[in-house]
This record gives sequence, structure tokens and C-alpha cells, in this order.
Amino acid sequence: MVDAPFLLATAELSAAGLAALPFILHRSRISKWLQKDALQPSGDGESIGLTLVLPVWNEEKLIIQKLDNLASQDFPRENLELIIIDSASNDSTMTLAEEWLKKNPKEFPSHQLIRMEQRLGKTEAVKRAFNAAAEDKPLIAMTDADAMVPDTGALKRLASWFEDATIGAVGGTPNRQTESDKAHVKLEQGYRNLFTQQRIAESQADSTPFLEGSLVAFRKKFIDTSLIDCSSNADDSQLATMARLNGGRSIQDPELLFEEGTPSSNAGRRQRKVRRAQGLCRHLWRNRNSWFAKKHGQFGKILGTQGIMHIFAPWLLLTAIMLGFSRWFMISTGEGSLIEGWGLALFLFELLILLSLFSIMLNIQLPGLGLMQTYLDGMFSLFLAHILILRGKSLHIWEQPERE
Repeated sequence: MVDAPFLLATAELSAAGLAALPFILHRSRISKWLQKDALQPSGDGESIGLTLVLPVWNEEKLIIQKLDNLASQDFPRENLELIIIDSASNDSTMTLAEEWLKKNPKEFPSHQLIRMEQRLGKTEAVKRAFNAAAEDKPLIAMTDADAMVPDTGALKRLASWFEDATIGAVGGTPNRQTESDKAHVKLEQGYRNLFTQQRIAESQADSTPFLEGSLVAFRKKFIDTSLIDCSSNADDSQLATMARLNGGRSIQDPELLFEEGTPSSNAGRRQRKVRRAQGLCRHLWRNRNSWFAKKHGQFGKILGTQGIMHIFAPWLLLTAIMLGFSRWFMISTGEGSLIEGWGLALFLFELLILLSLFSIMLNIQLPGLGLMQTYLDGMFSLFLAHILILRGKSLHIWEQPERE
């Protein structure tokens, strides 16, 4: 006689194992990659021309602070161009920026103010700014209005990496140290710390497909703006992957720090995570022909593993959960027991998974379950992103984030 609960349990564990396997394997590789010598820039960055792009939208509360922060950078002004591109703000962002530039003419003698007539999303703004950059500047960087850079030598360090001709993209590392006791802040910090460690390790192995637009720079010869998908977001990762596929390395610098705010509510945190997840899923799917491609070396494996984790793992995990509920229902109708023999261990594990999942939804941090919560938190955001994609709803036009 066929043992239906056993078959369901086998299928459930198989689906759950397949969902977790790429994450486990990648974590194992990351541990090895992190043992390599840390990457370091090879020059001082003073002689390379740099265009710095600042995309804004309704940033009147931050624009002066951001410009003051950029002005503190010890970077030769003759080699620096600033482009502020505004996505049709309906506040005083651009008026304040224009007044600041007039009051401080020596800070950015070479600058452009670009006003878009309508909001088309950050990616479109970045593309237009990149196309407007001075031709004599071989590097182009971008930074977000809410990302403050504490080190006055940050732009020099960013540019210094490109004295190595193999470098195509370099990103900074978020410094999200906070004393907030809010559960959603701690959950996000745990997720981001794990994500940062992953990107640094991928950089040491070859390249990372993910960089953050809060502080990032590219070698222009590796960037073809005609290939940027403006109907999606994740513009920073689009450009980082493009730089690597066109022959350069894409790396994250663990010593190049920037500070940014954390959403003040769990709803704001989830909105930002789902938006980011949607962009990354689209980005990875567009580049699926490069997954595990031998011609791209270790990066092909990294890109493929990330593709599986972002696109297939959430559905495998959902399948495992549904199979588990099916087994519970079957047993409740009279076939077998949940708490006898091997079923007890599986039942306790299922309860642990559900407890972690519900705690994330209810914004509760559970001691001792940090890694599991981090994994499930990411899977939950990815699944929500997939649902929006299937519904044809795009989040590439961003909303003003809540900030802690």
C-alpha cells in the first residue's frame, strides 16, 4: 500500500532542499573566497577625470546636506564634473540646488542641472545623465541624495581603483550601524550584513553582479547606455553586470563606506525590499544566457547561482510549504500521525519554519533564528516581487522612502 504521507513528506523535503541548496553551496564558496587576500586599489585617483551623477526627486529636506557632504570631498575640482538630474520634482529641490551652486561657485565649477519634464524612473534619469556626461571624463559615478559619505577621501579612493585597467565597476559598502531597538531595523541589518559579505566575497573571487547606486562608479568604455532597461530598476546592478560582461571586473570595496537611512516602519522596509527584489529578478532573467557560461569564468557561476536563488528558490520553498500543509490535512483525516516516528522531527522543523515566517510578517525578531529569518525574509520579498511581475505591475518609478 502506498504511504501517501511519506510520499508527501519526501516531496516536501526535496522541494525545500532544492530551495536551500544554492544558498548553502554559495555560503560555502563565500567562506573560501573570504579567506583570500583583501583587494586594495593600486593608485591615488587624483589624475582620473570623474563625472558624478546625483539623481533627485523631491529631496528638498536633504539636498543641501548632500551638496555640503559632496563639497567636503578632497578631489581635484579640475577633474570633477557634477550632474544633478531631477525627475520632475514638485518641491524646491532644484531651486535649493541652484542657489547652493551659486553661493559656492568654487566647489563644482563644472556642473550640469538637468530637469526632466516627467517622472520616468531613476533608471531613465541615470541613463540620460550618463549620456550627458563630459566626454573627457573616463569615469562616471553616481550617488543617492540620502547617502552621506563620512570620509573626505572617498571619491579619491573610488577613482583610485580604476588605475587598474581590469576594473570596470566599483561600489561602496553601506555602514548601517544603528542603536534602534526596532525589530524591522535589526532584521534589515542582519539581511544587509549577510548581503554585503556575499558581495565582498564574490568580488574577491571574480566579480559581483550586485552593486548599490548609493555610491558606485564605472569605467565608461564598458558601459553601453543603449542596453539599459529603463522599464526596470536595479540600474546599479544592470551597469555592474554590463561592465563585467564587457570585460572589466565589478567589485565592492569594503573600506569605501557610505551612510544611509533605514525606513522608519516595517511596511517601508518591505516596500523597498520588494522593489529592489523585482529589479534584481528582472535583471538576472535578462542575463540568463550568461548563467554558468564558461567564457565568463567564476562570474558565470556566480550569476547563475544568484539567478536560481532569486527566481526559482522562492517557488520551490512555496511548493514545500504547500506540500507540508497537504500532509497535515491528509493526516488530520485519519492517515498516520504528525507526532510519531520520523513525523515528529519533520513536524517540529515545519513549526520552526512557520514560526520564523510568521515572525517576519509580524515584525518580531526571534533569538537564535537570525540566519533562518534572514533567508525567509529574502524569500518572502522575492515571492512578493514575482507576484507583482506576473500581475504586470512595475515598481521602477520609486516613491519617497520613509527614513529612520
